[in-house]
Amino acid sequence: MENEMNDNGYNRERRKQNRLERLGTNTPRCIISAESDPVALERHHPGGRRYTDETIVLNLVYHRKAEELRKEHTAEIPGPHSELECEGRLLLGIADILSLFKRIPQELIELIRRVGIRLIDLGRRSAATTER
Repeated sequence: MENEMNDNGYNRERRKQNRLERLGTNTPRCIISAESDPVALERHHPGGRRYTDETIVLNLVYHRKAEELRKEHTAEIPGPHSELECEGRLLLGIADILSLFKRIPQELIELIRRVGIRLIDLGRRSAATTER
């Protein structure tokens, strides 16, 4: 019985360490809610995995909300993505995260979104010109 309890404790600690590794820190915290239980946290790619390696830590609920907001972004097109498009998509993701906070002015969020969309458009036009 005691051996089984030791095994359970060891397995629990191993799972916790695996979660902390995935989160990239021993002291994870959701940037919105301040949740710190690794079981309730995930890494989020604000710009999308295809476009950037940048990540932040969000709790499960805010992560789902942020992913839902991403569905409203400028449609993705296949092929290589310019650096401008990647930066624009990152800005759109940052605007999404800011919109989940209660006290961020909507005007600021919309400005960030407009700049992100302009960067995506510039990147696509630049890529189209290069392909010719």
